Amino acid sequence: MNNYSNNNGLRIWVISNMYPSDFNPRYGVFVKNFVLSLEKLGIKFPLKTYIYGQKSNRFLTKVKAYFTFFLKILTGLALKKDTYNIIYIHFPLHVAFLFLFSKKKIVLNFHGSELKQSNRYTKILFFFLKKLCKKKNVRIVVPSPFYKQKLNSILSINDNKFIIYPSGGIGLNVFKPLIKNEINRIKVLNSISVEKKIIGFISSLIENKDPFTFVKSIEELVSKKSLQNFECIIVGDGKLKNDLIEYMYSRNLTKYFKFYPVQNQTELNKFFNSIDLFVFPSREESLGLVGLEAMAVGKIVISAKNGGAETYINNRKNGYLFQPNDYEELANLICNYYELTENEKHLLSENAMKKAQEYESERVNLNLIKEMKGWILKDS
Repeated sequence: MNNYSNNNGLRIWVISNMYPSDFNPRYGVFVKNFVLSLEKLGIKFPLKTYIYGQKSNRFLTKVKAYFTFFLKILTGLALKKDTYNIIYIHFPLHVAFLFLFSKKKIVLNFHGSELKQSNRYTKILFFFLKKLCKKKNVRIVVPSPFYKQKLNSILSINDNKFIIYPSGGIGLNVFKPLIKNEINRIKVLNSISVEKKIIGFISSLIENKDPFTFVKSIEELVSKKSLQNFECIIVGDGKLKNDLIEYMYSRNLTKYFKFYPVQNQTELNKFFNSIDLFVFPSREESLGLVGLEAMAVGKIVISAKNGGAETYINNRKNGYLFQPNDYEELANLICNYYELTENEKHLLSENAMKKAQEYESERVNLNLIKEMKGWILKDS
């Protein structure tokens, strides 16, 4: 058993405006996994400040949540600063202005949404975030080399400030292949065909995840009769769900699709094991951890060229890549996969699992700890 007692010098105050709740088990789950994984490696978190669960769009509900959130942060800055030596902030856009005058070491973990300046309010917040990023006592964590390049094209700061950390990595003890009998049992329980080819989409049903490209690719396969004896599962929820269902009805596609609600990670592993292919049509991803989770199970990912996924998918070696929004190309790749021999499919699967192992949780977390400890020791 590894001894991580020498990691006890790090005392981290973790802050995030996203954290899972009973009603939203996947909302900010990577933050929860981040904390649990580092605690197992001996890191102390004397302070944890979160907004739990996704709040409704009602103005007063959000104001109340953020007022309480900000108050807890100000309390931590003013009254509890001796309890921690690093402030670690996930999704720093909304809180950066509170830390402009802090002398503590600050780690800003960017996930992707911080660059979406949709209104005047978020533009003002980003102005303060840029100022905070340039401070000497700040390091910046990004999930992939792609996102580092994109972020630095805006910030124009020293490369040494960046740490590449793939969102906590993946738990290979959770996402793993199951034996065939167990998979068949899971399929029966979830009313998934044991006999048919199974194509999966596991994501939020929102515009950036582009579920319509997936549905249109299936429409293309049906209209051209390119693929027989298959069904698709969609695991997730979001504002586009009703639009998707209406589209399916209008195109007589409903018999090819089954919808399932948001799942926790243990249940997700069962769904990953139930599919042959994982379709990942997102227009842009800072990393796309869900693709790696599928690969850890040995499933083949067909992904849009969305930035993040391109850092781990080697086209036709461990998965497939297609142009964003191109449902015809996606349909062709689905067909191409099913035309492979069993040996060719097995090789793709083996390569996918090998790549996913590079993102194993303990490995990437130890690297992050090493970076933070080196930073503390260098300036001590």
